[in-house]
Amino acid sequence: MKLLSAIEVEALIEGGGADDFIFSYTSILLHDGEKFYKARSSQRTTILKRIDTSRLEIKSTPIPVGDYRPLFSDELMTAPNLMSQDCWEKLPDLSCYDSRDPTRLEEFMLREARIVEMLMGHPHPNVARYHGCVVREGHIASLCFTRYHQTLVERIYHDTRPFDPHVCLQEIKKGIQHLHSIGIIHNDINPSSVMLCTDDTAVIIDFNSCRKKGEEGWMEGTYRWTDASYNNNCAEFENDKCGLRKIREWLRDPAPFHWNGVEDRTRHKQQAHHGQFGKDCFICG
Repeated sequence: MKLLSAIEVEALIEGGGADDFIFSYTSILLHDGEKFYKARSSQRTTILKRIDTSRLEIKSTPIPVGDYRPLFSDELMTAPNLMSQDCWEKLPDLSCYDSRDPTRLEEFMLREARIVEMLMGHPHPNVARYHGCVVREGHIASLCFTRYHQTLVERIYHDTRPFDPHVCLQEIKKGIQHLHSIGIIHNDINPSSVMLCTDDTAVIIDFNSCRKKGEEGWMEGTYRWTDASYNNNCAEFENDKCGLRKIREWLRDPAPFHWNGVEDRTRHKQQAHHGQFGKDCFICG
């Protein structure tokens, strides 16, 4: 089997505050051909070559295909044959697969496919362009989007070219307003759901949390990228306005975003990337 990814899983400290977490285990994704497996390790690392495979607790059965690939239906469009460098295929994030909620990934992908089908008829320069589904054996294997240059997180942390945050915020706002004009709430606006073109045009991506205006159901956004104005139970315009405010605050003082511990910090120092911070990089400090 080949290791594909590893993420650290944390748990709330009993009796602690809302932000008090402790390392629980490392969740690892492996594959053997077209079969995918989940494993756990008590070893704390996200660097694959450091993982001791002899210590892994590997599930004996592969993840069922139907749990992460929804059935294709004629209401959806298949993607044309595009040059690979022009297309980005969004795959289900199997690192998040949980056998206690086995159909969650399948439901997310089908919901996103239906939402982006709506967007195909209403294109906008600040919303990712969708091209259709990639279908394998009657199931949706991936969703095909135009490939963009880098995330907003990467632009701020690793790119030293001059950057205009005001223009970026205006373009994100225009993308949000466009979604709202066709009755769609994104529900997860944060720096990792914004891509930038080579000319720094901002483009909103990641539509698996989208709902139609007023639709009810559990929505949690991204940890630390919501506030008291965010409605967890109903898709409201305010949910996206909340995300935009948070990005504005972050661009004024870009604290680490999803920074994955000492190993990420070490890699950053070795690469000597300081983005917009120059010698005052908070990561290296």
